[in-house]
Order: sequence, then structure tokens, then C-alpha cells
Amino acid sequence: MPLPNEAKLADITLPVGCIDPERVAATFATHGVVILPSLFSIQQMQAARESLLAWAATPSSHRPSNHGAVFQVHQTAVVSWGPIQAGDPAFIALRDHPLLRSLTAAAIGLGATGNGCLVMLSRNGHRQAWHQDTSSADPGQFVLNRLLYLWDIDPQAGTLYCVPGSHRRGIIPPGEPHESLPDEVGLAPRAGTLVLIHSRCFHRVSVNATHDLRFSVNFRAQPAGSTEHLDRYGVYRTGTHDFVTNKAVV
Repeated sequence: MPLPNEAKLADITLPVGCIDPERVAATFATHGVVILPSLFSIQQMQAARESLLAWAATPSSHRPSNHGAVFQVHQTAVVSWGPIQAGDPAFIALRDHPLLRSLTAAAIGLGATGNGCLVMLSRNGHRQAWHQDTSSADPGQFVLNRLLYLWDIDPQAGTLYCVPGSHRRGIIPPGEPHESLPDEVGLAPRAGTLVLIHSRCFHRVSVNATHDLRFSVNFRAQPAGSTEHLDRYGVYRTGTHDFVTNKAVV
């Protein structure tokens, strides 16, 4: 089954092997999304894959991190883990890879900050509603999501949808959390693909209708001079959420 607006993928997808800084910068500035396929090999990711599977076998990986208010109001449920915060050497090595650093500089400039990593695990029935990861309207105050996919993504396990260019549209409008939007593009990345997404770009992940585990690995970074903890407040179509207090912002 073809993904929605498949033809538009060409606008945000660079050719395999293309890491031209000027092209990355221009695509990111225009669309807020850049897809870089086959950037990392299975061998380069193997240690991280093993770490993820080991974590997924632990009891802590079975309870959705976004429970309670987030799940009920925003219709979002995933399980999250911070492997770098836990000192995992495989993820530290990926974060410090020269290629990731150079692409980050191309997208948001030199001196980017942010050394952590957020793993998102979707089990059967889990999904993420339309949202923006940050709430500031200041163009310089945003987070760069650097999503690395360690396995092929089955569309039935959770297609990543985004609206290219929406990072310049302001706050995501209120509405149904999971409905299709006219300009949305569906992505089912292959293993080794890196997807750069501006935190203000509207995006969601469809429900995992399989019994397979769906992982995404997010090495978040911020432009030099931006405010710390910008991703404390996420903006959904059903309201703004404080991820520190796990409460709605009134």
C-alpha cells in the first residue's frame, strides 16, 4: 500500500550517500524535515540494537511512559528510555559519530547543544497523536529531532506522518488527534535511515497494529544559544502538556 503523498517524499529525501551540507540546510529550512536513507550500516548499529532488545525484555519497558492524562486526553502512548543517560556505550558512540555531528551542524549551525537520547518503543496498540515537541513561537527556540531507525519500519507497526513546512505555521490547530491532514506525508524508514525533524513541524505516529516492537531513537539537539529544556512543553491538538509535571497547561 503506497504511503500518503508519496510523490512529496522526493522533496524531503536526499539521494543515498548525499550528505551535502548546503542541501541539508536548504531542505531543513524549507520543509523542516530531511530524510537521509542508508546513512548507517547494520554493523554500525548492531551494538545499539542488542542494547534495545535487552532493555525491551525488562519489566520497565512494558508500562507506557505517557500514561494517565497524556494517554486519555491526547491519545498518546509509548514507552521511553534514555540509554545515554543510563551510560550505554553503544548509543554514546552513535551520538558522537562524526557524520551525525556534521549533519547536525548543517541543519542548525555550529555549537549545537544536547547530549541525551530518547528511545521511543511502541508496542501493540501504542501510537502518538499529532503534536509539536516545543511550544515557543521564537524561530530560534526549537529542538532538532534526529531520529535514527535501527530496524526497517513496517507501516502497520506505526507510520511516521509529518506535514513538511508546518514548522513555519505557528501552533498546531486544535482538532482530532489522529485524523489525516491534507499535506501530510507518510514515512516508513528503512534500517540505517536518519530523519531530521524540526520540533515545530507537525508529526504523529500511527497505531502499532502488529505484535512487533517499533523502536525510534532520537538524539535531540538544540541550536547554540537556545533556551534549555525547550521540550518540557509539548503541543497537541487537544492542548499543551507539561512533561515534567505530567499535567495539562491551562
